[in-house]
Formats: sequence, C-alpha cells, structure tokens
Amino acid sequence: YADAFWLTNQSNFKNITYYNYSISEIDNELAKSKEDFILHFKKIYSDIYPPSWALAEILPLGNICRIYKNIKDPFLKKQISQKFGLQPPVFESWIMTIAGLRNICCHHGRLWNRLLILQPVLPDNTTFSWLKNQKEKLPLLRTK
Repeated sequence: YADAFWLTNQSNFKNITYYNYSISEIDNELAKSKEDFILHFKKIYSDIYPPSWALAEILPLGNICRIYKNIKDPFLKKQISQKFGLQPPVFESWIMTIAGLRNICCHHGRLWNRLLILQPVLPDNTTFSWLKNQKEKLPLLRTK
C-alpha cells in the first residue's frame, strides 16, 4: 500500500477479531521495545503507531503470519507471495510452518520424528528455484 500505516488500518483486514489481536500485540511490543528507532519515533512523532515497516521489525513472526493471513485484498496477498515466487495459499502454508518450527526451536523442542500440525504445501511450480520441486517427505519430520 502507499499508506505507511496500512498495518494499523482496520479496513485492510477481513476478520476484526484477528485484527484486534494484532493491534493488541503491536501495542504490547511497542510498550516494551527498547529499540532505538522506536524510542526515537516516540520522542519525535505524535502518531500512535510508527510506519508499518518499523512495526514489522518488532513484531513476533507469528503475528506477522496472522497479519498476512488476515489481509482483505487478495491482490495484495498475491503481490506479497509472488515476491517469493509462490501463490498465496502455498506462501501462507510456508510462513505458518516456519513460524511453528521457529517456536519449537525457540523453546528447545525436538524436531526429529515430530508430527507437525501445520504442513507446508508443496508448490506445483515456482518462479524461483529456492525450493526444489520434489514430492517427497521432508527429512526428519513425520507427515500425516
């Protein structure tokens, strides 16, 4: 969006409950952030929220995933996913899976032989070769 504050604009999102949760998370992260750019923003500007690119720096990955999932405009979702050479459903499945894996690792959980609830969708084709298009199970992880 051309709007630097799109992330905090309710009209950009489908589900008001998810939006409110995201705003609550943003408020919590802003309140506890000691990042220089956030402290500078609070000191210099009177806006409630910094621009979206600054918020993205302090938000947890899970919240960023929920924000993407809740975007109302399908064209915007497609533009974002195509930056990674994927279609929206495939991209969404990957970011949700990555967030889940990150949380397991962060809490010192085991990955070997673990059944993952969220499974990444293997794309039929990709724009970039960042992912080999093989229809085989991911090593070390059990699938349903």
